[in-house]
Formats: sequence, C-alpha cells, structure tokens
Amino acid sequence: MFGAKERTATGIHLVDNTLWIVQIAGVEEVTELHALVQHALSGSGRLDGAGGTEELTQALLQVQQDRGLSFENSVMALPQEAFMLKSRPLVVAGEKANREHLLWEAKQVLAGDPNAYSIDFALTRHSGFVVAAHRHVLDLYLDVCNRGGIKNPDFDIPPFALYNAMEVADLLADEQDILALDIESLGACAILVRGGEMAGVASCSWDEDVEVSSRISDLEECLGMLLKEGDEGARPERMLIAGTAAIEGHWSVELAENLGLSGALMDPFRGIDISPLAAADASLLPSRSKFAISAGLAFRGLFL
Repeated sequence: MFGAKERTATGIHLVDNTLWIVQIAGVEEVTELHALVQHALSGSGRLDGAGGTEELTQALLQVQQDRGLSFENSVMALPQEAFMLKSRPLVVAGEKANREHLLWEAKQVLAGDPNAYSIDFALTRHSGFVVAAHRHVLDLYLDVCNRGGIKNPDFDIPPFALYNAMEVADLLADEQDILALDIESLGACAILVRGGEMAGVASCSWDEDVEVSSRISDLEECLGMLLKEGDEGARPERMLIAGTAAIEGHWSVELAENLGLSGALMDPFRGIDISPLAAADASLLPSRSKFAISAGLAFRGLFL
C-alpha cells in the first residue's frame, strides 16, 4: 500500500514489415526493461488500404494476448511519409515569436491546405524544428490503436525518438558533437547533435530495386550535407548507428569510415536494468540497436 507505484510505457515502431516493441517500467529512480517484441507481419502493415489497417490492428491485439502485455501508456512512431520535418535557425527573440515564424515558414512549403496538417514545434537554444503531420494519417493510426487495444495513444516521429534514446541512455553527457543514424531497408533518418542539443535533421528513402551501393552513395551525400548544418568549426568525431539494418557491415563500418567518423552501434538500454527480461526477450539483446526508435518512444511515454 505504501510502496512506490510502478509506471510502465510502451514504444511501438512499425518498420520493415515488423513491429518492434519496447516496454519499460519505472519505480522511483530505477528504470527496468520489461519486454522486447519483434513481431513480423505477413504484409507491410502500412496504412495505405483496408488490408494494412486490419493486419496492423490484429497484430497489436495478438501481441498483447500472446505476451500478456498491456499497452495502456503507448507511443507509436509515424512513418516517414506521414510527416514533414524541417529545421531552421532561430531568427527572432522569444519563444512565441519563433513559433509564429516557424509556422509561417511551414505554411510556405506545405502542399495543399495547412489545416490538413497537425503542426507542432520544438525549440533548442539555436534551432527550431517544425513538424507537420497529415491529419488523415493520424486519424488512421488512432483508429487502428483504438481497435487494437491501445487507448489514448500518443505519436512521435523517429528523429525525435532517436534523440530521446540517446538522452536517456546518457549518450549526450559529455556534450560532444555526435551524428546519429537510424537506418532501415528502404530509408534512413539522421540527427546532428551539438552541445547536447539537436542541431539538424536529414532523411532519405529508396525504392526496393535500388542497389545497395547506390543507397550508400545517396546516404553519404545526405549525411555530408547534414554535417555542414550549424557548423561552428567542430566536426563530429562519432557516429552512433541504429535501426533494423544497422548491424550490416556496409552501414555500421564502411559508412562511418567513408565519412571520416568513428562508428559504433547504439545501445539504447545503456544504464537500464535488463534483468527483468524473460529469456526469450533477452535473446534479442544482441540486436538491441534495432530497438532504438522503440526505446526512444517508450522513454518519452515514461519520462516526458
């Protein structure tokens, strides 16, 4: 009766035809990893038709039933095509004025009616980030979550989840400049962190028939441009790599070397108690970098 109440949070990321799910719990100052789920879908699960909507709904219900998990406090990632994310230097004084300026800039580049988007902002000391998510996609995901046993879900985007994962895992403590990359089979997102804060974002995507060598070339060009953003004379020395394709050598080793950086796989569970994991879940820990986005989503649900 008088003990501290346990609070749980779940991060859900659909990518590469698979649900990647992380559930964590916090009691006082201890954070525990309670579940890791890698659940493959027979189709893509993308919400571009009735089939994908129903498949994702059933997959969410099945995971909860099979694993005995509760998704009461859940955060789900939106797919890259569902939102626009832009970073801009802060040019005016005051939070309200900066938000108004970012809103104006967003409306200049949005396709169609600005009211068709849900627009939000994130401000750091030097940069402003504007996110515009398609309302119809949010409505689709909300419907799937409600029918899939997830009440009052929250949504976030992979770049912000990647930053959350780094922050909670204490990967920003030294405030070194870092390039962080989350890569999947058909795309990637990256964030540039300077002085412990997000300073830039970038993303790219490919069709299935694009050769790996071309994907690497495109990504190198994309990251090269990101490294120039907000350059204050210091080039990052490290690149942290996460995502479902992160353990493939041409991404984790060769890419970092080609950019002149020291590359390492991200450990999103650094400093977190993993002992509560069941043996089957613990077998997924060697691939923990694949769960970075899901971990960042769960951290948001628990701490933010």
